[in-house]
Amino acid sequence: MGLEQFDTILAFSAVMLTLSLLITILVQMVLTAMNMRGRALGWGVERLLQQVDPKLNLGDMAGKLSQAILKHPALTHRGSTMAIAIRKDELLKVIEDLAERGNTAPQKSEAMGLVKAAPDLSDDERQRLKDAILRVAPGATPEQAQSAAVLTSELLKVFPGADAAVGRAVASALKAKRQIEVEVEKWFDTVMDRSTEYFVKQTRWVTAIVAFAVAIALHVDALGIFAQLTSSKDLRNQWSEAVPGLLKQAGDLSLDSGKPYPLGTKAVLLLKDEKVLTDDDRKTVDGVKEDLLTRAAGQDWVDKANLSKAAKELYPRKADEAAKKRMDELSTAFTNVRAVAAGTSLQIVRYPWPAFPDKSYLGVLMSALLLGLGAPFWFNLLKQLTNLRPLIAGKVEKEEKG
Repeated sequence: MGLEQFDTILAFSAVMLTLSLLITILVQMVLTAMNMRGRALGWGVERLLQQVDPKLNLGDMAGKLSQAILKHPALTHRGSTMAIAIRKDELLKVIEDLAERGNTAPQKSEAMGLVKAAPDLSDDERQRLKDAILRVAPGATPEQAQSAAVLTSELLKVFPGADAAVGRAVASALKAKRQIEVEVEKWFDTVMDRSTEYFVKQTRWVTAIVAFAVAIALHVDALGIFAQLTSSKDLRNQWSEAVPGLLKQAGDLSLDSGKPYPLGTKAVLLLKDEKVLTDDDRKTVDGVKEDLLTRAAGQDWVDKANLSKAAKELYPRKADEAAKKRMDELSTAFTNVRAVAAGTSLQIVRYPWPAFPDKSYLGVLMSALLLGLGAPFWFNLLKQLTNLRPLIAGKVEKEEKG
């Protein structure tokens, strides 16, 4: 392969990475607008409730209950219609609250003006939820179970309506676990892992759909782009010069790791900006894992870490700051990447569209398929080609001298 052909392939990969980066940013915006992470979490919580012991009698109301849980006002924020993260202890607390008070979510957010269509539980469903909460795990001794039932019955006469709190206090005093706690602890991590996989799968589908839509709407002709690069040395040079900036932009978007943006890790690291942190707090924060992808993962790490109470209380605010910072980064990245394409004389968007049939439509179909591979693919390919170019250039120069 000659250097000219190699530079054509390198420039073409740079064009594909540019378009893929724009698509990646658009996908992130679509996922946020559609609250796909919240939907994936709802899918996971529903399956968790379907998986628990059938004796708890929650399976047939799992869908409605999962919606009520994730739209609970204690979990939603900034006008969100559904929570995007939840911990085991939060899940249990919300279940208890729904059993005691039902759906307390406001029908309208005063701050955002958004309707929260959280399903309200019927009296029968609330009673079933109370019964599930009060059920003692089989691991307790018969004496403990009998004592728990008697104590619960007597205490409820004194504190009517406090079923969940009474059940929790009695089980704790007798060192007996409630069945619902055992089931949540047993299945939570497994189901949440499947929920993450579900979200990744949905992300891939959205990426493919957006790539196809962009290719069709803008009439991006991969064959036409390749022909332009083949025939113009100036075009190849323009895109070769843009490669370092593109790779840096892709690296800033975490495409170098091939993983989603580690929001939890970024939020934890922002804690270091706070003056209330002690030296020990800062050392602990420096040791944060780099794979905390979600707000909930960061919260779990903070809860288990050896941090001061003040540091732990700051995490929710830092998670909000990290999310806002990420959106600002995406907006800036979109502007920068678009400027790269605008700064060259390459015709990427063809307008007006040619009459059908036309060979350019084959190029549009190829563009949709190539862009559907995703930005990480083109990032890794372009990085490898960039590393190979000096070797190819050296070999060509040596052959010309020989």
